[in-house]
Amino acid sequence: MSYNLIMSHDLKHESNSNGVFLADSHYNDHGICIVVPGSSGIPKWIRNQREGYQTTMELPLNCNENDDFLGIAICFVYAPLDECEDIPENDLAHTSENESGDEALNEYDDLLEAESSISTELKCQLSLSEVHGFSSLRVRHLSFRTACKCYHNGGVSEQMWVIFYPKAAILESCHTNRFMCLEALFMGSRNHFKVVKCGLQPIYAQDPIVQTGDVDASCLECQRNVEHRRLCLKGQTISLLPIERASEFDTLCLRECKNLESLPTSIWEFKSLKSLFCSHCSQLQYFPEVLENIENLRELHLNETAIKELPSSIEHLNRLEVLNLDGCKNLVTLPESISNLCFLEVLDVSYCSKLHKLPQNLGRLQSLKHLHACGLNSTCCQLLSLSGLCSLEKLILHGSKLMQGEILSDICCLYSLKALDLSFCSIDEGGIPTEICHLSSLRQLLLFGNLFRSIPAGVNQLSMLRLLDLGHCQELRQIPALPSSLRVLDVHECTRLETSSGLLWSSLFNCFKSVIQV
Repeated sequence: MSYNLIMSHDLKHESNSNGVFLADSHYNDHGICIVVPGSSGIPKWIRNQREGYQTTMELPLNCNENDDFLGIAICFVYAPLDECEDIPENDLAHTSENESGDEALNEYDDLLEAESSISTELKCQLSLSEVHGFSSLRVRHLSFRTACKCYHNGGVSEQMWVIFYPKAAILESCHTNRFMCLEALFMGSRNHFKVVKCGLQPIYAQDPIVQTGDVDASCLECQRNVEHRRLCLKGQTISLLPIERASEFDTLCLRECKNLESLPTSIWEFKSLKSLFCSHCSQLQYFPEVLENIENLRELHLNETAIKELPSSIEHLNRLEVLNLDGCKNLVTLPESISNLCFLEVLDVSYCSKLHKLPQNLGRLQSLKHLHACGLNSTCCQLLSLSGLCSLEKLILHGSKLMQGEILSDICCLYSLKALDLSFCSIDEGGIPTEICHLSSLRQLLLFGNLFRSIPAGVNQLSMLRLLDLGHCQELRQIPALPSSLRVLDVHECTRLETSSGLLWSSLFNCFKSVIQV
């Protein structure tokens, strides 16, 4: 791809279909590369910035199907180390053994005065992973060959690279799910350079750099889906909610509005509102009554607020799909009317430390796919009947110490369940019902940190199981036959487990043969 850019006489380059070549600097891969010597840092329009050499960013929703999404801007700023002793000795190996130490140091000083004296290869490892999952996929390595032009008059200045990396290059070697996270890890082949800061930014045909509108520049979440009409008030000191332009927006962002104590009933005048974000509004205690059926609202995020209760009228949000109450430490109860939200797909009540139990009729939520209930009250958390949750794919109960240390046998009715996390739930011997072996769709079973001595023998019936985590189960003595579908078995810190068991190794050998056959 041809790209013409003239920044200064120091920035000379050639372009071809694979990369951009600069004097004493070289990048060869997909997309376009820009190098800015003497840079003052990462440009402000790259909003997902971090200090150091590693950063992550969620890819836009269904990015492989989003024609407006063009790719990612990958940016990093590096500088040469300014301490001579940090340079490895073997990098001066060209110095003659007969030269004195002073002569070698003088030669090294001369090298530092030369603008192109030090060269190195910087690399960027790109990896994709599921946002709420366990699998990851390395996409590729990018390489940046550079000679240091950052020394000016004995000082050190930074140098910036920006690579516009196309969507096709990210997706060509993988099949993305709805929620994917891109990680960039920057490394150097020598210790000449340090990465000072790095960043990632999605690039759209409808450029969000220009179309910021009513979006706070620091609100990365509101930049991900630029096609939405947003009113973003993140971090503002408002105590009352302005609604002059209520009909114009489908997303209202009130994240980190620390002075906001309540939402007015008039918020439902936002007739087109689809998403309401009140995350980290630490003073927000009251949620308004819903006086009429609200047909458009799909997402309600009240995580990390001071909400004490939700009104029973929440059932009038009858198209709600996501209810996020993660970290609501003052929340005491949930209304039974939640079970009337027949379109609800995601319910998160994790770390609601005063919440003693879930609604009695939770099993009526037949559309529910994800239930997160981590870290609930350790003395009286009761897992109620879940048998009606026919669509449930993920049940995450990490750190919720179950009453009597057991789970109910009707868990076997969760035919769609793919991931079950019962780690650190204080499950005793016999606390895992044999019916768990009927979860025909289960792919991930996390049981680490529990107190049982054995697991049900029928676990080998889980024909879809890929991951079995039993780490830190210090009372575990034996493991039964395992399904040949298994790809990951974790038993670290299982100090009483007999790992030389013939049955265990026979199971692992069957898994190994299954991998070869696949």
